Amino acid sequence: AAAAPGDKAAGGLYVGGEPPPSAAAVRHLPPSPGVIGTPYSGPTTNRSKLKIFSGTANRELSEEVAHYMGVNLGKINIKHFADGETYVQVQESVRGCDVFLIQPTSPPANDHLMELFVMIDACRRASARSITAVIPYFGYARADRKVVGRESIGAKLTANLITKAGADRVISIDLHSGQCVGYFDIPVDHVYGSPVILDYLASKMISTEDLVIVSPDVGGVARARAFAKKLSDAPLAIIDKRRSGHNVAEVMNLIGDVDGKVAVLVDDMIDTAGTITAGAPPLRGGAGRRASRALLIFFAAVARGRGQIGGRAGDARDAARTRCGGGAADALGRAGRVGAASPAPVHPVAARRGGDAPRGLRRE
Repeated sequence: AAAAPGDKAAGGLYVGGEPPPSAAAVRHLPPSPGVIGTPYSGPTTNRSKLKIFSGTANRELSEEVAHYMGVNLGKINIKHFADGETYVQVQESVRGCDVFLIQPTSPPANDHLMELFVMIDACRRASARSITAVIPYFGYARADRKVVGRESIGAKLTANLITKAGADRVISIDLHSGQCVGYFDIPVDHVYGSPVILDYLASKMISTEDLVIVSPDVGGVARARAFAKKLSDAPLAIIDKRRSGHNVAEVMNLIGDVDGKVAVLVDDMIDTAGTITAGAPPLRGGAGRRASRALLIFFAAVARGRGQIGGRAGDARDAARTRCGGGAADALGRAGRVGAASPAPVHPVAARRGGDAPRGLRRE
């Protein structure tokens, strides 16, 4: 294949472009603080081997991640034709670089997924050394098994598409179920955003003796228990929830004692806010139950960005906070005492360590 201008040929010579600086000149080059990876000693147009590009799903989050990494976002042109087709052009060289593509699957999920596939393909065809898909909110994770006959397992299909597109590695945060990691045939770094919420709780100066961690359903017990262990093994309560259909939840029982405590309801995502609106009344002492002193609701991913979510969440909470917004932080903010905590500090840790995140960010 023909070498691009500025590339190093097999014999140590540079093909096209300007010749590399001499050893003496290299010694006098100014330092480059904040650049991740081994400094590039060739032409100054490509000193860093790490490139971060953002899709259109959540550019603000991508900018925060790039800030923590100490690099600038790469230049990429993403547009859509009149019929909805996605066009992607990487506007800088990624040859031999480690590329990170940040793209949550927030609404419209299918469009953003297709955009991610095309971005991966563009970088692969541009001779990137490695391509990591950073997917803070991994869509289709709820379709992780067959509950009834003749239904698809969308999580596995999505994993296959990401792999076939050319990704070498995936970073995601707070997956709906841990088994989604096994659907990929490439390495997956499943990091957790709990440190972001733990910092928020610490800022409120709430004693761990006054806390009770609440799981919104039986399936979330493991998640809630892991969260409680990081709060000096706080007590656990469980809401017995039934679903009569998709996005329809009905609370049957409350298991555990929440009397006089600060109830912390932890969930992995919010779509229609049906779970938290149904789970809040029992914690508030409805139907003759003893009431908790306060209610804090934390959810990892915001699946939709419309005002109805903010309205329903606002009716259910004393305070709610999200750590992995999928583009709905503005709608939630209008609901009142609802805030967003960015997961930007979590992703750079996995990227810097090549996926080996510290113990505080991973569930062992």
